[in-house]
Amino acid sequence: MKKLKVFLYRFYTRFSGAMLLGTSIAVGIFYVMYLLGFFSGVYDQAVYVTFALVVLHIISVAITIAVKAKEDTKLHKFDQEIVGSSFVGFGKKNKLFAFAQELLFAGKPNSAQQNFMFIEENYSSELDQNEKAVVEFYIGRCYELMGYYPNALRYYQKAQEDGFSHRIIDMLIARSIGGNGDMEDCIRLFGNIVSDKDNPYSAYAYTNIGMLYLQRNDAENALLWYGKAIDEKMNYGGALGGAA
Repeated sequence: MKKLKVFLYRFYTRFSGAMLLGTSIAVGIFYVMYLLGFFSGVYDQAVYVTFALVVLHIISVAITIAVKAKEDTKLHKFDQEIVGSSFVGFGKKNKLFAFAQELLFAGKPNSAQQNFMFIEENYSSELDQNEKAVVEFYIGRCYELMGYYPNALRYYQKAQEDGFSHRIIDMLIARSIGGNGDMEDCIRLFGNIVSDKDNPYSAYAYTNIGMLYLQRNDAENALLWYGKAIDEKMNYGGALGGAA
């Protein structure tokens, strides 16, 4: 059922966009051809004008659909790799989710958190397991950005328990633990990330530790970890900036 919903959603977005663009192209071409035909005396009957417009419209829409089909049509504007096929469609909860994401990426985590919480509390019966985990992840993300690390950690762990498996969750949990003040456990978890060469976020481990120490006004330890990142060429630009 979910695959069908994703297919219908993709088809609608492609077709509606193609209709809009294709119609604009067709009308533009039509006016040019009509003026040329008018002055040359070719289009002296209305049936020719109508037929020309219909043909141009069909050709324009067909070309636009073909072009759009080759594009990487994303289901979501933000975090496609995290959200995946969750919250696809035109229901109210999906629109609320998209709005909450807009707020989050506009730098308004407090407002975004309220909207994600509203979805969690009022649409719980409509959320599948993946959607539940995704909402919990974003609530945790909002809490982390606001500096409420205990709440962030709680929601990250809930998301993980409910099946959220994107590799970024390990780094965010470690960061929230460090934000709570348990730097020893934080460093241990980041050490696990560094040792996992398949983890795409391993290069950011040392700079994240440095950032957490900076937040604690511990410049000495921050510089130590930024220095390690510089030595090992891990997130090199970020490490240089942090060290400076």
